[in-house]
Amino acid sequence: NSTWAFGTPSKKVINSAGSGINSWVTGGLDTLFYEDDENSFVISPCFNLSGFVNPYIRMKIWWNSESDWDGAVLQSSVDGGAMWLNVGAVGYSSGSINWFNDNSIDGLPGGQPEGWSGRNSTNNGSNGWVIAKHPLTGLGGQNGVLFRIAFGSDVSITDDGFAFDDINIYELDNAKAACTIT
Repeated sequence: NSTWAFGTPSKKVINSAGSGINSWVTGGLDTLFYEDDENSFVISPCFNLSGFVNPYIRMKIWWNSESDWDGAVLQSSVDGGAMWLNVGAVGYSSGSINWFNDNSIDGLPGGQPEGWSGRNSTNNGSNGWVIAKHPLTGLGGQNGVLFRIAFGSDVSITDDGFAFDDINIYELDNAKAACTIT
């Protein structure tokens, strides 16, 4: 029941792309909300991080979803998507910015309860596009790395959801970029 769409968001809250004209967003591009009981994701292409020691991810994100009930998470896989692990955790601070803010999301994005959740009206939404940055711990030296942004919601009360744009994977020490997706 995926509602992910790629284009220019023009929703009530999420109403622009992070930069340029295209972003990924749940609930379609217009005024529609994500689905009740949604369990969906967007998967990246395969990345070769074998030449990286301290890889980081940086991206623009915007969340506006029912706090503690609906939300999104960034996960990685090194086995072709058979197993997905969260990138980071709530409360992680070393080198991270605007990372997960909730560890009790009932909608279980990516099959687990941690990620970004909340709305502007309850003062725990992102209140616009923000930069999220985090080390890719354990992924340096790996080939065949996949990423996914998973979204999950409970069975009632929906909103704009989650959007992302301008993903950059880079080496911390020398800013060697593995990939920039805009």
